Amino acid sequence: MSRLILRRGLVGRAGLGLRAAGDAYKAVPPPACKPPVRQARPIVLPSMIGAPVKEIRRRIQKVLVFFVVDDSGSLYGVWGDPGGVRYAAALSLLGLMERSAGKKAGRAAVIHWGTTAPAELALVPVEVKRGRRALRQALTIPPTLGGTNLAAALDRAHAMTPELLEAEQVVYYVLSDGIEEVTAAIHAAVGALPAGSGHMVLVDRSGGCDPAMEAAWQAVAFGSFTRLKTFDTREMSLQLAEIFASSMGLSMAEQPDPKSKEASK
Repeated sequence: MSRLILRRGLVGRAGLGLRAAGDAYKAVPPPACKPPVRQARPIVLPSMIGAPVKEIRRRIQKVLVFFVVDDSGSLYGVWGDPGGVRYAAALSLLGLMERSAGKKAGRAAVIHWGTTAPAELALVPVEVKRGRRALRQALTIPPTLGGTNLAAALDRAHAMTPELLEAEQVVYYVLSDGIEEVTAAIHAAVGALPAGSGHMVLVDRSGGCDPAMEAAWQAVAFGSFTRLKTFDTREMSLQLAEIFASSMGLSMAEQPDPKSKEASK
């Protein structure tokens, strides 16, 4: 229905009805939020073998472990390790040390690094059992530390290493995606550590660490170099454990793969 309107010479027509029925307006739902990244959790590692139980305990008590953890930006994207597998693997190793060493389980320290290795994020060596809470707090994912500077991280690790106790040895784990130019400073920093004590465990799913870069890392004087194909808690935890056991002249007991048919029986 319409009505003619006359106002001082102005002529217009006001519509008083709908020409056709239309659909009711619908509220547009907000865009779906991405689910939070599932945080990796530590696993229970198999036992170490190769010596009597008392001797294994004695050897573990004489080990100081450094976790030198890469927190550069490339590890925070979908092709990195946003769930913190590298931290879950470190906690898995600490769990093995606790279970295997009796009353005292050696010492451990943590260094986070990116463009720098901030002193405020570093944890000095503490006893694994007595410092359990501090280690768990230190082995959590911090905000990204930007670029990469392994030399600075290893220099800090060297400075934080106390005078070793009698028969004590030190193991430095470098957990990284390896996307960094291998410089003379890195060679020097690794060379300043006790011979064979540095161990690099590299995981790069993005392909940023190409064959030439990997070859450069293999030329560094690490005690061992391992490149894993993916961030898998079980695989990385076992790799850390094998390095740890080997450093003491021990080995890891066989453990069936939980995905295998035999393990499911």
